[in-house]
Amino acid sequence: PYKSWRPICVKNAGAYNPHRTLHHSRGVAMFCMDYMFMTQKPSEEDLMYPILVIKEKISNGVWALPVIRKGAYKSKIVKRVTEIINSVGSPKIIIKSDQEPAIVDLQKEIRKELWDEIIEIAKQTKGIKEGTIKDDFIKPTGGEVILENSPVGESQSNGFVENAIREVQNQVRKLKSQLELNSASEISSKSSIVPWLIRYAAQTIHSFKIHRVDGRTSRQRIRSDPTMPEIPKFAERVMFKPAKTVSIQKDQSRWRTGIWLEFIDGTNEHIIGTCRGTLKCRAIRRFDATGQFNAIEIEDMRGSPWEPIPGRNTLKIPTNIEE
Repeated sequence: PYKSWRPICVKNAGAYNPHRTLHHSRGVAMFCMDYMFMTQKPSEEDLMYPILVIKEKISNGVWALPVIRKGAYKSKIVKRVTEIINSVGSPKIIIKSDQEPAIVDLQKEIRKELWDEIIEIAKQTKGIKEGTIKDDFIKPTGGEVILENSPVGESQSNGFVENAIREVQNQVRKLKSQLELNSASEISSKSSIVPWLIRYAAQTIHSFKIHRVDGRTSRQRIRSDPTMPEIPKFAERVMFKPAKTVSIQKDQSRWRTGIWLEFIDGTNEHIIGTCRGTLKCRAIRRFDATGQFNAIEIEDMRGSPWEPIPGRNTLKIPTNIEE
């Protein structure tokens, strides 16, 4: 029989060290990250549009961010990830990934962005004086950012996010099939609606999946007031009313038509797609069953998560296209 202390047994039958699961909480929010694709063998075109999947261990929150390419190529993806981390509200965090150079670079840029925010908070803290040593300068904020990486070639070491990737992929397939059935048309992988579908796939898991331990969703675990806005079907045709800050002429209609994409978690506002780009609003109204989906409007929709208004280099989603 195999004996771990016998060299001949180890040489011929030894296995890798097991990946043990910790059954106690570290008390620190851990954000595990990895890239995924929606094809088994990505083509060169697919490789240009990877999806960054993030899962947080305490709340089990899940987020999926379609990006132009891997790495910290622009401040946009770094800013979006820091917004997600800030939404959880933990001052001490761990960012974990594998050792792929692109995601390690992203890790470092995220840490840099978070540290800049921590230092800015420290500067505004009462009693902080100029010239104070760095540790004492930052200590009052309680902020701490730690980077961790799994061993090379050991994807199971980051299995927590691997499970999230499988879950998001399954949800993307279900939403895409349902949308094609509702719109009676095939959705091209190049369609502007696809990146939003991927984001919403993760949002449905984050907002609606009930965990057996406490009977709550990840969103309910994070938010003190987890009220939900009215949720239409994805890519459903809706009427929406622009925000009160939008100037509308007295002879123009107060409600407009667009494609419902998702809701904003922190404000419960809706993101609406149009042929000119995406915008946000608070009030929507649904059509009856006969007018809920329009394949032409879905195909004509413009705007992406990394560029909501085509031609504008900003992540900000406006309340009006004319802004």
